[in-house]
Parts: sequence; structure tokens; C-alpha cells
Amino acid sequence: MKKIFSIIALMLTVAAGAVAQTTYTTTVKEGTEDADNWTISPNPTTEGTTVTVTYTGTKKVKSIKAVKKASTVAVTAITLNKTEAILIVGGETETLSVSSVTPEDATDKTVTWSSDNTAVATVDASTGVVTAVAGGTANITATATDGSGVTASCAVTVADMVMTSAGTIPAGKTVVLNGVSGGKITCSGNATIILMGDNTLSSGLQAGPAGTTLTIMGPGSLTATTSERDDAAIGAHGSDNSPCGDIVILGGTITATATGQRGAGIGAGSGLADANCGNITISGGTVTATGGDRAAGIGGGDRSTFGNITITSGVTKVTATKGGSAANSIGYGRRSDDGGTVT
Repeated sequence: MKKIFSIIALMLTVAAGAVAQTTYTTTVKEGTEDADNWTISPNPTTEGTTVTVTYTGTKKVKSIKAVKKASTVAVTAITLNKTEAILIVGGETETLSVSSVTPEDATDKTVTWSSDNTAVATVDASTGVVTAVAGGTANITATATDGSGVTASCAVTVADMVMTSAGTIPAGKTVVLNGVSGGKITCSGNATIILMGDNTLSSGLQAGPAGTTLTIMGPGSLTATTSERDDAAIGAHGSDNSPCGDIVILGGTITATATGQRGAGIGAGSGLADANCGNITISGGTVTATGGDRAAGIGGGDRSTFGNITITSGVTKVTATKGGSAANSIGYGRRSDDGGTVT
């Protein structure tokens, strides 16, 4: 026989001008016999609403009792001790932690940790200890365990190696430059460079071949110069008859100066040496680029081509200076009209 009981949800007193949005959820107490035969409707509900509790089992029910549980305060925001971290392959670790939880009187301030790319970095779900696995990037996320769904994340970059002197970056590697002084760095293919400390290259930074991407980021600095006639300070090197792919600058303090005749500060070298360049994107950091006599500061060299040049609002400052015989500080160099758009 079906037994029906009615309960009036507790009334909520709201201060003048406030908006009542509180809802109530009715549950059957854990351990109640025949729990699967109880239904509650409507559920959840708001204050003042009649809640109907129906029992369809065979047990004899004398009465039911409504008990209000203590109210809970949900988490609305989480702040971490770091929003970015750099680790090196080989098991290096970083401990992330929660700096603050809003509101201060949140009932449950605990979090669980997770990684969106465990092939690059793993994290202990309870302690927040991050371990580097392989080169690349991963987002480590702290999620409030109170069911509010509130999260906060830290972007972790894992480098494959640390370079303290000039040399060649193998294709597909992420490297940290830390204290490099003098010489030239050549990228064999796709490469990500993380700048730590101050770094100086006296013969420039040669980006990877056409179809690849060189990405530069990090809190450090890089000063790249070249006196080679056909080379860009950062980009394509005509001295090696080497066009380059795309160049992306995400951060750091970067100074690129070409003192030769035909190379840009950042971008293409001499078109006579096939030192053309792909797209150039600058979306962070402080960048200063000076071209050779016939070259732009950023973009084309003498008779060379380049892709699209994009400078976003995320940069701190970009300063480009053309050579004395060049047409533009950003864009075409001398005797060249084959390039992408500049935005």
C-alpha cells in the first residue's frame, strides 16, 4: 500500500533588498530500510514548497521525521602559489599548493589535483607534487572537492635539456637557455626555447627550416647579434643558404641586431641566398630588433620574402629599427615586395 507524507520546506528569512536563491534537497537517511522504495517530489525545491514523500514498499511506516542539516558554504574561487612553472626532464619536481580559498568561511577547502597531459607531467592528486616526465606542456588543475566545480590551474612547461653554451638544438626538443655566452645556436627542426637568466649569441639564432616553428618564451633574456652579411640575427641564415619556418615569441627580453648588410633583426636574411622566412608572431615580452643596412628590423631582408607578421596586445614593448637603405622597420626590406600582411 502506498503511503504519502507531506513536509513544508523550511521558511527562509531574507534581508531587505536581497534576492533569495537558496534551494533545499531532501534525502533519505543512510541506513533507512527499503530505501529504494522511497520517492521525493519535488526535489530539490525552494523554501515554502510542499515536498511529498511516498513509500511504495511493504514495510509498516508509523511516521517520518524531517531533519535540517547544517548549511554549507561553497567555494567560489581558488588561488594557487604559481600559475606557471618550468621543469626539466629526469624526474624534477615542483610542489603546487593553494594560497587562498574564497570565501574564507568555505565549509570544505580541500582540493584534488590532476594533469591534462600525464605524458609530460604527472601530479599527486592529494599533495600537488608535480613530476616532469617528457618535454612539452601540461596544465595542472586544482579542483574544489566540495562539488562546486571551482578550479585553478598552473601551466607547466617541461624542457628536454638545459643549454649553457651555444650549439645545435635537435628537432622537436624543448630546451632551457641559461647563461649562454657567445657563438651560434642552430635549430634542426621544431624547437621551443625557454630563457632563464641572461643569454648572449654573437653569431645569431638560426631558426629551423621551412615548415617548422621556433618558439621563444620564459622570464630571461636573449641578446642575439650577427655580422654575417646574409643572416638575420634571429631567423633565416643566408650564410648557410637556409630559409626558415615560423618564429613565435611568447615572452622574455629579446634584443636582435643584424650588423651585416642584408639580414633582418628578426625574420629573413638575404633573398640572394634563399634566406626567406615564414610567419612571425610576437605575443609577449619586450622585443628590440634592428636590421642590417638593407633590411627591416622585423620581417624581410634584402630581396627576401616573409610570411605574415602579427604583434598582439600581450606584448610589453616592441621596437623595430630598419637599416638605412631599407623600406620599412616592420615588413619589407630593400628591393622586395613579396611578403605577408602586418597586423
